[in-house]
Amino acid sequence: MPRLHDYAETSAESVNLGLINIKMAADRTLMAWTGMSLSLLSFGFVIYKIFTENGVEGVVIRGGNTPLIVGAYLIVSGTLAILMGIGAYVQTLRQLRPLRRFGLVQPALVLASLMAILGVCLCIGTAIRRF
Repeated sequence: MPRLHDYAETSAESVNLGLINIKMAADRTLMAWTGMSLSLLSFGFVIYKIFTENGVEGVVIRGGNTPLIVGAYLIVSGTLAILMGIGAYVQTLRQLRPLRRFGLVQPALVLASLMAILGVCLCIGTAIRRF
């Protein structure tokens, strides 16, 4: 008759906790990249919009285009950050593939991909309106 201890060992062997821990760490890392990217994108967009659409009355800015360039730089930096995060996440999933096959339809990856598309659209929109 099997003992309770035997069932615990069997269930622990069938679930690779180390693999799940690595996958969850990769998810958290991608979400951190996404959060940082969102901050850069939104802050860059706000700076760009304030100085292109509304302007600031009564304030003289040396270098004229400097705030616009800084806003565009933050938008591009945010877009590159999310693309780098996606690349690192996909690379981690590929490294885990021999142990277990994870599909690419992961919630963190879908959200990051949407953010990357938003970032690319902001970059293109900023470039078109600026130049």
